[in-house]
Amino acid sequence: MSIITYFQTEVYSRFIELVTAPYHHTELLWITIPLIIVVLLMEFYFGRYEKEELGWNTAVGNALVLLFVAMDLYRYVYEHSLYKDFFNYS
Repeated sequence: MSIITYFQTEVYSRFIELVTAPYHHTELLWITIPLIIVVLLMEFYFGRYEKEELGWNTAVGNALVLLFVAMDLYRYVYEHSLYKDFFNYS
């Protein structure tokens, strides 16, 4: 099997499966939406501040991790409580 045939059959099909997974499994949207937001924010931030020192990079990275944790906690509360309780936790 040549590398081109392997790419067309295996890698391309897995890539399409990965990209369309949130459409087929809506529970993945809880993690993909913050992921897209984080990637865009990091791209904008580090594109503007190219000579940023290590301290700020660490702070931004920690804040992004907290965003992921918060989104996952909101997902858990939303799935395991009544509608009115979700807004009480907000």
